[in-house]
Amino acid sequence: MNINAMFLKVSTGWRRSKTVVSEELTPYDPAEDLTSDEAIEAFMAKVLKTKDAGFIAYADGVVARARTKDTTPADGILAHAKD
Repeated sequence: MNINAMFLKVSTGWRRSKTVVSEELTPYDPAEDLTSDEAIEAFMAKVLKTKDAGFIAYADGVVARARTKDTTPADGILAHAKD
């Protein structure tokens, strides 16, 4: 998946799928698309450019879920940066 498209999905939090009659919105978990270290690094590089503390914290949780393949919050990429 293109990192810019994934970033757009993360920032909106919803995946759009068109139907014949109308457009339907469904929940989207960006952790599903972060399947490699390279994808995580590219994702976090985009996120950090926003300089939005709330969005960075949210993205850190997304990375944690992607790394643990779990739905519960855990230590993410920013926690490891402190080590």
